Amino acid sequence: MTSKKIGDYLINTFGTFRTLKFENGSQSPAKLPLNKIIKSNFIADFLRVVFSMDGCVKFYSAKEVNGRSSLRKNICLACHHPKLREQYCFLLKKLGIKVTNVLSDNVIRIQGEKDVKMFAEKVGFIKGIEVTNHSKYWAGKKKNDVMKFMLESYDNPSYFLKLLNVN
Repeated sequence: MTSKKIGDYLINTFGTFRTLKFENGSQSPAKLPLNKIIKSNFIADFLRVVFSMDGCVKFYSAKEVNGRSSLRKNICLACHHPKLREQYCFLLKKLGIKVTNVLSDNVIRIQGEKDVKMFAEKVGFIKGIEVTNHSKYWAGKKKNDVMKFMLESYDNPSYFLKLLNVN
């Protein structure tokens, strides 16, 4: 079977996999099979795979306008397709996780202790998945471990501010 035949079979069976805009600026008709995901009771498993591939743990220190240091803590999912972002938000909300669809950054953001904890308990990342080399502090560390540190920082922020070299 040729790759064209395989591609046609996949598109006819599952719909398009293209998430980038076409040259004319129109958006692809990509969509998630929401009903199948929900009926299967694999929402968390599905999201775990998605977040393991395109998600990140953002846990870093930052200087505020007043000069004080604070910790930034959130889980993000990068996705340039607006319909898919909406559908990912819908699935996360089905699990009781509050999310923000940040249109300007093409990301879904989960923040706040309650929702990050709920994400960690219900979804998380596939075991062993590492943070990419783009991270200043966490490159090569396991995403689940960094998320665990992030959760611990709610109880002991000063320890983590020192760990991240900020006074």
